[in-house]
Amino acid sequence: MWVGVDDTDSRDEMCTTYIGLRIASSTKKQILGYPRLVRLNPNIPYKTRGNGAVCMNLGEANGKGIVIGRFGGNDIISYDKGVESFLEEEMKKSIISIVNQLYVHNNPNTNPGIVFMKIRPDFDFYKRCLCEDVPIDSARELIDDYEGERVEINNGRGIIGATASIAWRPGFHTFELICYQGEKKIKLSKEQKIAIARLCDTWKGTFNNMDEENGTPSIFPKERTPVFFGIRAVDPLILMKLFEEIKTKFSAIPEDFLIYETNQGTDDHIRFSNGTIREGMGVRIVGRIDGKAQRSRGGHLKGNIMCGKDQIKFIVFEPSKKFRNIFENLWDGDKVALFGSISRGVVKVEKLEVLSTSESFKRIVPVCQLCGVKGKNRGSGNYVCPSCGASILPEYSLLPRKVSEGNFQPPVSARRHLSMPWEIKDQIDEVR
Repeated sequence: MWVGVDDTDSRDEMCTTYIGLRIASSTKKQILGYPRLVRLNPNIPYKTRGNGAVCMNLGEANGKGIVIGRFGGNDIISYDKGVESFLEEEMKKSIISIVNQLYVHNNPNTNPGIVFMKIRPDFDFYKRCLCEDVPIDSARELIDDYEGERVEINNGRGIIGATASIAWRPGFHTFELICYQGEKKIKLSKEQKIAIARLCDTWKGTFNNMDEENGTPSIFPKERTPVFFGIRAVDPLILMKLFEEIKTKFSAIPEDFLIYETNQGTDDHIRFSNGTIREGMGVRIVGRIDGKAQRSRGGHLKGNIMCGKDQIKFIVFEPSKKFRNIFENLWDGDKVALFGSISRGVVKVEKLEVLSTSESFKRIVPVCQLCGVKGKNRGSGNYVCPSCGASILPEYSLLPRKVSEGNFQPPVSARRHLSMPWEIKDQIDEVR
């Protein structure tokens, strides 16, 4: 049976993945496959933090088991094969109790939902939750149609994400090893955190570890959450080996961890668009730069592209830092592909492809070949030698460009969970 949980944290406290750890460590059933961490529409205004739900498939194992986590000194095992089975009422009550005990009670924007489903819902529901603000009644109807069960706490909005996480069918997927604080909180200096993040960067197949531009070790979250760090990679075996190396080289690393299969870094929210856009939609949209992008109050950069006959606005936010410089150096007619999400008709840019650059020439005053004297402009770009009166053709030189064809993205700290880093796109075939 599939169990999904969402909306248990706040912007400052808890983490739904920690609740997933506690469920995984206490279940009397076996975990079939990896637990899943599924990121959903990043534009939802009432999201608690990263808009991520968790789920796992619990049943009777008959395949090979591997260690995917640890809690309280006990290994958490996942099995590659098994038979799905119903959960006893006692076990459902145990899961509900864990959520009730750990969710953030003092925040009106935290509205947990728990979903139990024997049959997984349609994949389309997951896709809707990537780009729409799905009403809670849609989730209720779907759960009922599939004879599932739901537990709604407060307004119960978390059942939407919980259902979507169960509906996800991984195409390209990634993994995240999340290490959790124990009862005795461990604090590291910023220098130690940077050293660990840079060690992660030496392992091919990992991504979004260290933001060198801002000097930020991005694998470490706010210290008020139970997460110690989270390392992402395209292969779970990389994560296990890297975790062991970190524990060997650095003292006082917590023991509790869990590996999730995720849709992070997959561009699952991106749809190819020919200029048709709608609110909340994630797009890759191709067009030509229309005018020079301008910085606005707050440091955000605003500009336009032409997609066919339609002008589409875009914005690159201040936390993108030097990424904005690329847009400032684009010229009219440069062909680009913008990746991002639509908000109020504007593309909020996540990354950029420069597909081709336009050319511009500077006219140079010609020199008379007979007299060696610079020509005099007599209008309409025509020159004449002031000495002998001969007509002279103007000369042109190609202006240098500061931007060439290629792929560009903001620093690690400014990237969205779902956005695929360019380096991962290049590594997929090498690592898998």
